[in-house]
Amino acid sequence: MTGGLLFFILNVTTGAVVSSLRNGLGGRSCAPSTQFWGIDGRMANYKAVLKQTLFGQEIRNILHYDLSDASDAGLQDASDAIRAAFDLVKGEFMSDWSLYGVDWINEDLPRPRVSVSKTFTAGALSGSSTVAPTATTTALLIRWLGTNAVPPNRGRSYIGGVDAENMVGTTGLWGISFRGNMQGLADDLKTLAYGSGQTGDLQIVRQAADGTPAVINPVASGLPIDVPATQRRRRIS
Repeated sequence: MTGGLLFFILNVTTGAVVSSLRNGLGGRSCAPSTQFWGIDGRMANYKAVLKQTLFGQEIRNILHYDLSDASDAGLQDASDAIRAAFDLVKGEFMSDWSLYGVDWINEDLPRPRVSVSKTFTAGALSGSSTVAPTATTTALLIRWLGTNAVPPNRGRSYIGGVDAENMVGTTGLWGISFRGNMQGLADDLKTLAYGSGQTGDLQIVRQAADGTPAVINPVASGLPIDVPATQRRRRIS
């Protein structure tokens, strides 16, 4: 492979074509034109880029959070909380999958922006299932719904690296037990508990031209879908 790095973009929380979350939570010191649908008085809008590998290839999930503590120590604690959420379901992931860090980007600042990269205090997390490897184009879809019903209020996360053993017989659907476990992951990512009583609220964000949030809607719920989804591959330079 030449000319670039192969990425699986599994979920993006913006209102673009490859979006996974398209609105978000409110009440920060963003641009005056920002529209907030939610709770006021929180601290900071941050994009979290979850860095993973699958069969040696880089994959990403992108989530948007309203963080109550965005200090350097707070970002470390929030990163470790994301790892802890995945650690609870690592048995659902193939051993060829790993989660090794999070890049945090302050979305209250216009582009260009510098990300803060965090590895995990406990080290990289690997899946523990060796039963039935899944095609790299297959993923679990989590659908997110915003608190405000006015569109755009929906998002998608494509979770790659999950084991095909979780599919049911000839139906090819994700099993009930598996979806129940992944519901726990969705709930933990929706409201991220970290540090000493700190919280990160998942949000759907539509960005302005300069990259700052234009519309923000808090996520009300996330639901794992029983039909396996197809994730797209793309080359980036």
